[in-house]
Amino acid sequence: MQPEPSILQDINLLKKYDIQVFDYIEYPHKSFWQYGLTDHDFRRALSSIFKDDPIRGITVYLHIPFCEQLCYFCLCHRQITSHYQPIQNYLDRALLPEIDLFGTFFEEHGLRPNVKQIFMGGGSPTIVNQADFDRILAQLGRWIDLAQLDHFYFEIDPRRVTPDQLRFYHSRGVTTLSFGIQDFDPAVQEAINRVQPYEMVANLLSDDIHALFDSINFDLQ
Repeated sequence: MQPEPSILQDINLLKKYDIQVFDYIEYPHKSFWQYGLTDHDFRRALSSIFKDDPIRGITVYLHIPFCEQLCYFCLCHRQITSHYQPIQNYLDRALLPEIDLFGTFFEEHGLRPNVKQIFMGGGSPTIVNQADFDRILAQLGRWIDLAQLDHFYFEIDPRRVTPDQLRFYHSRGVTTLSFGIQDFDPAVQEAINRVQPYEMVANLLSDDIHALFDSINFDLQ
């Protein structure tokens, strides 16, 4: 028996599009990457950018690629873990050393980049404990005037944060919270493995919490 034509069409479509592609959320897109770029090229480009336009406002993005539970829709680079050690290793061996490398570079070249915004996303940045959050800020403070930021954005997983944590982020200069909501429909939440009832979010966002932040955004899909 021959397959129905519609089935054959579906199979042909699968064969046509069943290829590895780059995440649409990445910028700059990997299709523009050039593997011939050397460390020297990168340093020279950094130096010229900040010397040619020292007052240009820039945004620094910090990626925390860890979550305690997988959301089925997620395309971000992330690792699911119930232990803090992988997070500690990432901070100690990757993120903090990289921040330090930038700080050393700027000091050696007499540069002070005009950082106007910080965005901390993931993953789930709320997975970082308070002591390590302070370590990150201390390291950034080498070459960023944290008191002069226009915005400090922070992604929030409402399932794993408390009002006291939100007050802590405010005390450290966070101005804008970005809540990962996706959908309030319980059936959709079950389907995407991200159950967080409306009441949970409403209880977090009391009037006193609202008053602390310039903006509170909901990520919806």
